[in-house]
Parts: sequence; structure tokens; C-alpha cells
Amino acid sequence: MSRPAVLLRRTAAACAGAAALLAAAGTSAQPVPSDGSSVVGNYQVTTMANPAANAPPGSFIAHLAERRQWGLTASFRGICAESMQVDIRFTDTPQNRLDAYASSRSGRDLPIAEPMAALRPVLERRCPQLQVLRVTFESAITANKYGYEGAMQRAEGWVLRDGAVATAFDRGANVAIRITDLYSRVRLDHQGRCEDRPTLLIEPVNLRVLDSDVSLITNYTALAETVAAQYAQQCRAVKQIRFALGRMPLDYRCRDAGDCFLEAAPADGRWRVSMAQFAPREQRNPVATFEDMVEVLAAGRFDVLYRYDSFFSLFVASYFEAFSDECRAFIREPVGRAIRFTSVKRDGTVDRSETDPIVVERTQAWAYDRHYDGATAYMFNAITKMPRGGGSFEAGARAGANVVSSAFAHRASMNGILRGQCASERIDVMRQNMLARAASQPAAVTGRFTTAKQPVEAFDPDGPSAPAFLEAYRRTAPR
Repeated sequence: MSRPAVLLRRTAAACAGAAALLAAAGTSAQPVPSDGSSVVGNYQVTTMANPAANAPPGSFIAHLAERRQWGLTASFRGICAESMQVDIRFTDTPQNRLDAYASSRSGRDLPIAEPMAALRPVLERRCPQLQVLRVTFESAITANKYGYEGAMQRAEGWVLRDGAVATAFDRGANVAIRITDLYSRVRLDHQGRCEDRPTLLIEPVNLRVLDSDVSLITNYTALAETVAAQYAQQCRAVKQIRFALGRMPLDYRCRDAGDCFLEAAPADGRWRVSMAQFAPREQRNPVATFEDMVEVLAAGRFDVLYRYDSFFSLFVASYFEAFSDECRAFIREPVGRAIRFTSVKRDGTVDRSETDPIVVERTQAWAYDRHYDGATAYMFNAITKMPRGGGSFEAGARAGANVVSSAFAHRASMNGILRGQCASERIDVMRQNMLARAASQPAAVTGRFTTAKQPVEAFDPDGPSAPAFLEAYRRTAPR
């Protein structure tokens, strides 16, 4: 017996019920193979394994298309379950108007019954456990124009009921969501059974590299809101969703000790995300000016400076340049320093220039030499750094120009700090400690001056928001 004949006999019984319903709708049924394409009345029905590289095992696609230029499509994408969802998209044109639905808001006035009568037997044959078919209906042209949802149940003879109908099969149904945010910064990959109050994991796309783009909590909250809506479409009984964050945003911490989560719940017709378990990190900047740096160095409090290496390099270079201007008479063994620049033009000619020379104490020149590159790097980073979270080139250029202007202001302030104070005890102690830190040594002098400044809170930017949950999740998550 030929393969088509065998398939015909195997599918005859499964298609019998569908044939009766389709006949009532004015269509005739043809057998549909497990995977492939077939014509059912006015529709082309196609089934195939889901080709996506990250598709869950057993995932498949069932697609129905109306066989005319301006029609509709209906599709299912996922794995077999007791409760499944079909999304219908309608091409509404002046010739395809749904005026009756505009007033009734009832599924009976939408073109749902006939395409579902064609697609449902295919899904039933593929998924014998099927008990509930949820249906959404939207315009393929205008977003959110119809916003219809309904449900059909085997126990009710597959009669369409309007609305988000609760069924006995909502809890424990399969759910699968794989999604990345618009900027490819964070993602969620979840599959399992529907729960009333699930906890899901959102994590950075790049887990191995500290990505400064994942610095705003809005990267997480935006995706959490989208995921919550998708989860609720697949799991109607869900009441609340918690989201653990795979990497804590730079500007936030857990409000209380232990794990913390974003929480999503329905409100005013949509899912909203709460950050109640998070608190902003205290945005303290104890060393914002060169005067702050002098105070901390004079006190020998190197612990306050652990996040200020680049700014310290700018301070060191600025100190020697300003000391050359303001305190040259106090330099016992002067040695000159100048920065030379060489550039080659397109025509091969060479331009050479150099900065105005300064003089430094011979025994301290190493500190200027060691930190000049760091000061230059600080300036370069200021020019090239874009505002966090993105922005236009012009916004980045303005931000860079502002920081560069601030850097030059810092250098000018150093002249004011040293003017008339070249031999003061405070400047002398500051210089000794500055040289000690420049050489990566402990403070040379402590206890003579004090400061109330405290270090910026230390934290691990790579750490998750819920370490205990994440450890258990990693052990039980599907491989």
C-alpha cells in the first residue's frame, strides 16, 4: 500500500468529526499529514517542527492561511498541552469590514468559527490531551484594534466563549517564553508548568563580561512587564510573578537582607512591575574636587580613594604642574619635564610640538612620569564617554565636553590650593602621602589631620539580586 494511502486510513477517524463540523460551515475536509501542508476548504493548513534553534523539545508550528489575497491567518507555536492558544490575525480593508463586532464585541461577529473548525482537528490529532483552545483575534494592520480573546473547551463541544475564561486546565499547563529585550541587554528563557505565583529569572545576555549597559533597572523592569503579559496569556490563573535579576543593577541594592525580586501583578487592565524590594544605592561622592583629595590625603585615609585611581592620577599631574607655577622657589633640585607630540601628515611631512616645560623636584619626578598617562586617560575617557544608557552623539559630546571643562577647572583649582601654602604643614603631609600612594605604599603620615569622609559603599556589580533562589534554580532548571 502506498504511503499516501496509509496516511489516509490513519487520519480518517480523526478527521470524521471535523468533516461534520466543516460541512455545517460549508467546507469539506481533507486529511492533514502530521507535518506538511493540506487544503481544508478555503484554507491552507501547514504543520511543521519549530525550526528555531532555541525551541523547546517537541515544539511545533501549526499555521492556517486563507486562500485569497486579503484574508486571515491563524497560528499556534509551542508544545502540546491540555490548554493551547491560537492567534488569529485579520487583514481588515475597506472590503473586509467587521462593523457588527464594533457594536457587539462578541466573537460570533468575528471570522473565528470557520478557521478554527479547520485548524482544531489538526491540533487535536497532534495533541490528544488537548482540552482547551484559547483564541486571540487582532488586526494584521492596526495594532490593538480588536483585542479579542475567547476560549473553546472540549467538554463544551468546542463552543466559543468570549473573554478570559477560567478553566480547570489553567493550572499546570505548559508555558514556554524565550525573549530578549529591544537592546539585547537582558533576556528570559523559561519553560515549565503554569503556576499561580511563579518566580522567573531575567539575566544579562552576556553573562561572562561585565556589561556597563546593564546598569539601569529599567532594562529589567521593561522586560519584566512584557514577560508578565505573555505569561498571563499562557497561564490564566496566574496572580503574581516574581523576577530575580541575574546581575544587580549598578545603582540599586536589596532594601532588606537576603534575596530581593521585582514583583508583577495585574492592575488597571495591565501588568505592572513593582520595585518595592529594591532601594537606590546611596550616591555619595566623597572626593569630588581636588580640595577633597587634599583633605583625604592629608588624613592618610587611602581607604576612601579605592574607586578614584584615575582621578588620583589627574590630581598628581596637576599638583606638579601647579607647584611648578606657584612654588618654583621651593624646588631644590629642579628637573625639566615637557611633553612632545609628533604627527605625520598625508603628504609625509612631520609636525612636532611640545607643551610648555615645567620643573619638578628631581627625587619626585618619577611620580609625575608614572601618573601622567593616567591623567591623560582620565581626560580621554571624559571626551569619549557617552551618557549611561545610550543617547545621541551630540549628547555624548556635550557630556564629554562638560567633564573635560571640569577637569581643566580642577587643574586651575590646584593653583589656588597651593598659592601661598607651598611650605604649609598640611600641604607637606598631603605631598608625603600622595607620593606614598603613587608608589602603592601605605600612608607615610597619619593622625595629624582628620577627615569625616567615608568610602563609597563597596558592592559586587556582578552579583544577582537573589543568590539563594538562583542557586536552587540552577539545580532544578531544565538542561
